Amino acid sequence: FFLGIFSFIYNEIWYLFYTNIINPEYLSNILERNRETKMFNNPELSAKEIDKITSTARSKFDLKIKLYTLLFHITTSSFIASIAGAIMNKKEKL
Repeated sequence: FFLGIFSFIYNEIWYLFYTNIINPEYLSNILERNRETKMFNNPELSAKEIDKITSTARSKFDLKIKLYTLLFHITTSSFIASIAGAIMNKKEKL
C-alpha cells in the first residue's frame, strides 16, 4: 500500500518536473490542440465558451487520471508484494 502511494508521489513529482523544467510547453500544446478540436467541431461557440469548456474538461480529466494512477500504483505494488510474500513463505517451508 505504502509503496503504491510512494510511487504515485514520485510519479507526480516527475510529471511536475517534466512539465515545468524539461518541457514547459507540454501543457499549453495539449490545451491548444484540445481548443482547436473544439473550435473545429463547434464553430458556433465563442472563444470564451471554448476556453471555459476546455479548462473545465482539463480539471476533470486531471482528477480522473490522478485517481486512476493512484489506484493503479496501489494495486500493482500490492500484487508485487503479495507475490514476493508468497515466494518468501514458500522458501521458508523448504
